[in-house]
Amino acid sequence: MNDSMSPKELVATWLAAGPSSTEGQAMVAEGDVVVMELDGARTTHDGDSYRNAYCITVQVRDGKIVKVREHADTLYNEQVCMGTPEKQAAVLDRLARLRAAAEH
Repeated sequence: MNDSMSPKELVATWLAAGPSSTEGQAMVAEGDVVVMELDGARTTHDGDSYRNAYCITVQVRDGKIVKVREHADTLYNEQVCMGTPEKQAAVLDRLARLRAAAEH
């Protein structure tokens, strides 16, 4: 990242580097904190459509992002991604495989 960028410019660059299915709705900066509202669209591992709205707070220090807090509709997330026993088992299996791979 660049020390000459404002916190808002830094976060806008970070957001632009993300998936094209994320669309910013609003962004406000005060001091070293940037708050943005955005919509995201994804496809789950099972192929289901997933759309959620997010509020993300980003703290910047010395030209670097040092803290990110994300707020979203977690009930919707659970219903879409883990709403059935089969979906829950698939998510837990993927997590177990990722943890096992990280240990090696």
